[in-house]
Amino acid sequence: MIEKNKEIDDLINDLHSLPEPDYNQRFNADVQDRMYKQIIDYAIKYKRKRKIGDIMKKFTFGILGLGVLLLLLILVNPLMNGDRNNSDKVIDANNMKTIQTYLEYEFTGPNEKLSTIFDKGLNSPELQVYIEENYKPLISNIEQMVSNNYVTTFMNFAHEYGYQLNPVNIDIQKQENTQNNAYNYEVKVEYSKEGQTNTATITGIINLDESGKISLIRKMNDGGLLEDMRN
Repeated sequence: MIEKNKEIDDLINDLHSLPEPDYNQRFNADVQDRMYKQIIDYAIKYKRKRKIGDIMKKFTFGILGLGVLLLLLILVNPLMNGDRNNSDKVIDANNMKTIQTYLEYEFTGPNEKLSTIFDKGLNSPELQVYIEENYKPLISNIEQMVSNNYVTTFMNFAHEYGYQLNPVNIDIQKQENTQNNAYNYEVKVEYSKEGQTNTATITGIINLDESGKISLIRKMNDGGLLEDMRN
């Protein structure tokens, strides 16, 4: 209501600003009709001008809101990307730690405790407990890995033929542009017996599942280690 009264007041003020009419002339119907039309035209133009002003205000606020939204996106996006990158780095570090632990178990020893377990046979409950405690936290399908000779095989050979293994260097590199968490590994292993030490390099690829456990070991090359220990 206040808005409409203001429009009327503005219209009246504009009418008062018009030139004083000459009352000595006769106001015939044609003159009165032209004056009426001028007043109506002015009122329509005034209202249209008010509407355009309102539209421009809405448009301005809309542009302002869009600008604020874009600014927020610019500020937030780097933070999200940073969080994602940090998360990927943590996953890679955990995966490499899992692989490192597995390779150390495979190429370190055997110590006296493990040798005693091997003396009881490969199907002994003690060996099953050892595998469960040490390898199961690292491997998704432990039974499959055991049947494929990827668990304690090098330790068993070293025990049987009187060798001690020592990994002097372990290098693990993630394969880039892959979707299946694949890592190349290279282990330089010293194998010693009766005061004589030789070196072999073992290479291969390890895949991990989404939970960070080893799911596949492939393309393993033992560098002749098993054959040398057998001889």
